[in-house]
Amino acid sequence: MGTEALPPAKTDAQPQRRPAFFQGDVSQLPQLPSAVWLYAGLMALFSTVLPIYWVALAIQRMGPTRTAALGNLGPVLFGVSRLKPRKVAAEPAAAKAHA
Repeated sequence: MGTEALPPAKTDAQPQRRPAFFQGDVSQLPQLPSAVWLYAGLMALFSTVLPIYWVALAIQRMGPTRTAALGNLGPVLFGVSRLKPRKVAAEPAAAKAHA
């Protein structure tokens, strides 16, 4: 086995591209109204910190298997609740009433 030299590093003239979420002017963020920062903080608290804490408590109290099973019911129940019942055609009942 001989020692193989590494290929030379690329020296393209193209600058490295940043991900899309880094493209923008962040220098104006401190100038946002305090209400925006309050809502951002509350959203971070209620959508990340508290759910993680509650899942940890559920695992501690019920165990991981039951927590996972109940956690998977949430999206199913939400999806079922969004279903709308079919509208039944009222024409046959109206035709019988006039006959």
